[in-house]
Parts: sequence; C-alpha cells; structure tokens
Amino acid sequence: MSTVTIQQVADVAGVSRSTANKVLLGEAALFREQTAKKVLDAAQNLGYRPNMVARGLRERRTFLVGTLLSSVNADLAYDLYAGIQQVSAEHSCAPITFSCPDAQHEYQAIQLCLDRQVDAILVNTAPRTATPENHELLIQQAQGGMPMVELFGRNLISVPSIVSDCHAAGYQATLKLVTSGLKRVAYWSPHPFEDASQPTPRTWFALEMYRGYQQAMQEAGLPHDLACFEPTGPNAMRLDGRDGGGLHRRTMGEVQV
Repeated sequence: MSTVTIQQVADVAGVSRSTANKVLLGEAALFREQTAKKVLDAAQNLGYRPNMVARGLRERRTFLVGTLLSSVNADLAYDLYAGIQQVSAEHSCAPITFSCPDAQHEYQAIQLCLDRQVDAILVNTAPRTATPENHELLIQQAQGGMPMVELFGRNLISVPSIVSDCHAAGYQATLKLVTSGLKRVAYWSPHPFEDASQPTPRTWFALEMYRGYQQAMQEAGLPHDLACFEPTGPNAMRLDGRDGGGLHRRTMGEVQV
C-alpha cells in the first residue's frame, strides 16, 4: 500500500497543503472548526499516518521517551508501561523501555537513551542496584536540559519525582493493626535516621512510613516505639538477630511486642 501524503489529504479536504499540515500537527485551533474537521476526516478516511522521521528532522526531535525501570519493581511494570504508552501516544511519542536488574544494565540503558537522543527520560533507579556513577550521569543530563522524572524514588537530587504516599501507607497499615485490637505495635526499619529534619534519599521512605505509623498510634492513644536496624551482614534483615554479621540495633524508646 502506498503512503498517503499530506498533499493527498489537502486535495480531498479542499484546502491548501499548508492548512492540512498545520491541522495535522495539532494546530486546528488556528482555523475554523469546519475546515479542521474536513482535514481530520480526510486524513482518517485515507488512512494517513504522519512521517515521524521527517517531522523529527524538521523539529530536531526523536519523539522517543526513554523509560528505565528497576527489576525490583517488575510487578508494577504492566500498569506503568500502559500509562506511559497511552500518554506518549497522545503526544505523538513512543516509549523505549528497559528493565534494569543491576547497575551495569542501568548504565547501558542510559547510554542507549542518550545515543538515540530521546526527548525525555522516565527513570526508576533502585539504591540497591544502581551506583553513584549512574546517579551522577542522570543528574548531569537533567541539569544539562534533558527533561527527566524519577519514578517511585528520591535518589536523584534536583530531579522531579513521583513517589508513593509512604505516610499514608504507614498510617493505614498501623490503623489496621490497632483497630483489630492490638495495642503494642512496633515499627521496624532497615535504615536509621537520626536527623529527621533532613532525611537522605535512602531513609526518606522509611521516615515517612514511620510518621504515618506514629500518627495512627498517637490518634489511638497508644505508645509508639521505633526499632531501627542497620544492615551489616548478608542476613541483616532477620529480626531474631542471628545474622553473624554484627547486626546493630538502635532504638527509640523500649520496644515491647
């Protein structure tokens, strides 16, 4: 099947090529509603598809959105990619997606995005799998003008982020426990945060969740305690302390469960 051109659309709609081109580029508001409708109807009936390569060369864009997702969030991938794809298509863009199980794959994904000169990057970088070098590279690109949004994290300084409501999560989880009749509920965190006024990206989620826990306990008139564990061994997340790696416990108050 031969490619339908803008000139063919213009001929069917009875307008100039310039008018058809502007309407198809999303500038229909510049013309009368009837004129714009003729162009759009003609394009649909003819099966017109825009030449994104030609448009990209003209506008110096690729219409590609790089999407990097840490494999630790694989369960979220379907809904996340579906939303990205929907919004990208509404703006004549297409996502190129990467699953990053480790720092090396993440670095390669960043480089591939830069090689293809994507228009923007959506990135979900996990502290456990990424490296400071990857973070610095992303931050440099953002500071250099690359539109970028971090998903589900606050690891990239000065980069806008979309995060889960960890405060609400801590509050709702605690509320569920106390409304079931439990009165001695402890909050366990793998990350210590001595300075609550300036949490690091690593401790921000834990701190927000703790604040939600704290609010629910206070509203219920119950004492709130925090047992904070700092991982130092391969099994440091075990709560029984048998990690063999010098598990270090810090407490805020006396935890009794």
